[in-house]
Amino acid sequence: MSALKDSYRKWSNFSWEFDAVTSLVDFYGFRKKGERSVEQLEDHLLKEIRKENLGTRRALPYVQKHEFEGLLFFDTSAFQVIEDVDEGNVAAFSWIRRQFPSPEDIDDGHESAPSKQIMRTVRKYDKALYGWSIAQEIGLEKICAECSRFAAWLTRLEELGS
Repeated sequence: MSALKDSYRKWSNFSWEFDAVTSLVDFYGFRKKGERSVEQLEDHLLKEIRKENLGTRRALPYVQKHEFEGLLFFDTSAFQVIEDVDEGNVAAFSWIRRQFPSPEDIDDGHESAPSKQIMRTVRKYDKALYGWSIAQEIGLEKICAECSRFAAWLTRLEELGS
C-alpha cells in the first residue's frame, strides 16, 4: 500500500470540511525528483491522487520553481527589511535578478539556489524570519506580475471561493 494511501487513511476520519488541499513545495528541496521537471512532478502528484481515488477536485499540488526565495527577487529593494542590508547588497540582488527572465527562473543549483545567493550576500538572512517580511513588503499582486506559475496557482486557489 502506498504512503499516500496510508496518509489518506490516517486523515480520513476527519470531516472533509474544506474546499481543497494544496502544497507549496520548493523544487530545490523536493526529494526523489530525479530528472523530472516541476510540471512533471505536479502531474505525478495528481496521478497518484487519482490512482488512490483521493478526490482530485480537492487537490491542487504546487511545486515552486525553484525556491520560494526566488519570488522575492521581484523587488530587490524589499530586501532592505533585513537588518544591515545596504545599497551594495540591493545592487548585488538586482544583478542576480537580471540574469534570469523571471524571478521564478533563478537557478536551483546547490550553490546558486536563491536562498544560497541571499545568504552569501547577507549572512543574517533567516528564511523563517525574513522571507515572509520581504514577501509582505513586495505584495502578492506585484510578485504575481512576473511570476506566472505562482500567479496561476493563486488564481486556482481564489477560484475555489467562487
